[in-house]
Amino acid sequence: MVIILDTEGFSAATYQGHLEQSLFVKLALALPHDHFVCTSATDIQHLAPNISAVEFPAQKGLFHQKKTVKWLQQQNVSAFISFKRMLKTTHPLKQVLIIAGEEQLHNEKAVRLATAIGIVSTGLNQLFNEKYPDLRSKTILLSGIMEPGAPVYKTADDTRETIASGREYFILADFNLTQDKLTSLLKGFSAFKRMLHSSWKFMVVLRSEEMISRASVEQLLSNYKYREDIVVTNDDLLPEKLRDAYALVSMDSSERLPVPVIEAWQVSTPAIVQETRSVRAFSGIWWFI
Repeated sequence: MVIILDTEGFSAATYQGHLEQSLFVKLALALPHDHFVCTSATDIQHLAPNISAVEFPAQKGLFHQKKTVKWLQQQNVSAFISFKRMLKTTHPLKQVLIIAGEEQLHNEKAVRLATAIGIVSTGLNQLFNEKYPDLRSKTILLSGIMEPGAPVYKTADDTRETIASGREYFILADFNLTQDKLTSLLKGFSAFKRMLHSSWKFMVVLRSEEMISRASVEQLLSNYKYREDIVVTNDDLLPEKLRDAYALVSMDSSERLPVPVIEAWQVSTPAIVQETRSVRAFSGIWWFI
């Protein structure tokens, strides 16, 4: 049996690339008797000595030609595993989509083509169940993919490219977010967009639904002019999201020092905050509103 690992664009230089590498190596070691074929050249075979991995056969447009079914049959392919796409084929093939980031939830075509869906965190699993309640039976929560000593990546390309479409973005990560506060922020962001004709985005992190629910946020955004530039997310990989942001915006006006301000300070991200005595006493690089 042949298992195809979709390694196109494979790179361990980013967090998601390291995630892919770790998963594929674990799969290869767990299934030592299967033959692995990669969709592009990769060093994965050097990482797991018990596997046999070769570059995907050179055949232009394999994913779109009618020859796909014949090739899959000839190679006796039993499974296709990818982070980004599924094959459209009549060949009886188990197709496994691995979801490691929220942007993948918007790829409905791949999600619905998949015969099994592996999700790498409980937060993503919750979001998936909200968006695709009819597909819960397809999912399995993956754990232990990342090694305890996984490297910390400092490049900005991963979060910015996968979640913010490569754009600069502000980020809001308050615990006590309310509809009134979010409405005020959206008005300010609209003024920013009109004034600068900017392509920047705003990432809204929902850390708790005690004050405002995700459904309420989506309803509020439904008629918002710049809806495409608002990214609604959860607190998975929050340090990376904060680190890659242009600045944190906090709507918290209480005298307690907001936790997100401390989190932003820890990753050297500037903050736009309400001016209070607590914030004034806190060292760092801050803008006051």
